[in-house]
Amino acid sequence: MEKLRHAIRKARSCQNRIVDRWLSIRTESFPVVSGHHLADSNPYESIHYGLLSRFLRPLAPMPDDIFYDIGCGMGRILCLASRLPVRMCIGIEIVPELAAIAEGNARMLRGRRSEIQVRIANAAEADYSDGTIYCMFNPFGAATMEKVLSRIGETLQESPRPVRLGYFNPVHENAFRSSGFLELTGRVEALLSAKTASYWTNWKWTGQKIPNHKFQITNNS
Repeated sequence: MEKLRHAIRKARSCQNRIVDRWLSIRTESFPVVSGHHLADSNPYESIHYGLLSRFLRPLAPMPDDIFYDIGCGMGRILCLASRLPVRMCIGIEIVPELAAIAEGNARMLRGRRSEIQVRIANAAEADYSDGTIYCMFNPFGAATMEKVLSRIGETLQESPRPVRLGYFNPVHENAFRSSGFLELTGRVEALLSAKTASYWTNWKWTGQKIPNHKFQITNNS
């Protein structure tokens, strides 16, 4: 079994390098970064392309959407999202070295369809007032997650609108459940991986119907 896991990791790493090269970006090699971190920041990790495409699809991006990647790192999710039909993609990253790489990748990206902005900011203090899609790949702990969701919730009081959130590797879902404005709409399980993604919306509070997502709701607790 360990040999199989090693073979899968090696194959995915090879795939990532190939896709990076095809997109004209660099997101596979991890840089040495300084100590600009939140108290509960998780170690930097990128999500492999095959899984990322599967996880992005249920967010059903549309031309008027503004997509936020919170904890964008070197910009892999951000770059892939900008090739989808959205109005703008915004990355929030606290580490300047990673943000600089993400900005470079945004400039070099092949097939970009929307503007990309990378903002060096503390996720717990960032401005989310214009977002409609928010994406996170387990970038930090429960304390920061609660603050981020509170910030998003405050913007909905000031500017009511339907939003959807994709939480990849959803370790701190309790923060979503206790947010007071989000409901779980579904999950996607990764093939040949233990990672999953959960999807959340506030449609219940806006009176709008949830779009016809192309995934199966497997747990609504």
